Amino acid sequence: YADALAGRWAESAAVGALCGGLFARKLALAEEYRALPDLKASIRRQAAEAATQTGVALERAGRRDDAVAEYRRGLALFPLAQTHYDLAVSFWNKDWGVVSSELSEALRLDPSHAEARAARARLLSMRGGR
Repeated sequence: YADALAGRWAESAAVGALCGGLFARKLALAEEYRALPDLKASIRRQAAEAATQTGVALERAGRRDDAVAEYRRGLALFPLAQTHYDLAVSFWNKDWGVVSSELSEALRLDPSHAEARAARARLLSMRGGR
């Protein structure tokens, strides 16, 4: 977090990769010890949030493809509106179909996600309301 605040994106991404490994271990232990489903879901959500933050750091470090992979890894763990939004941003000006579907999914998960609503409105205005 401190690296990200200071704009040290490569360092932040490296710490994020470490966190990803730690969350994988935590999930494996939860499975091994037959943790309750709510606990496993909580760990998956935390891991997905960490993956989203790592994706942002990777993108800011100029590693877009790695960021997209990290966002998708996070979504496989737990669907978060913010991750869908960040993935949409990654495809802005590259693949409008992906942008549209990711923004729609972000808003389905969290209809009050202000950034996704604003981006969706901008996308619709660019497409003439379609």
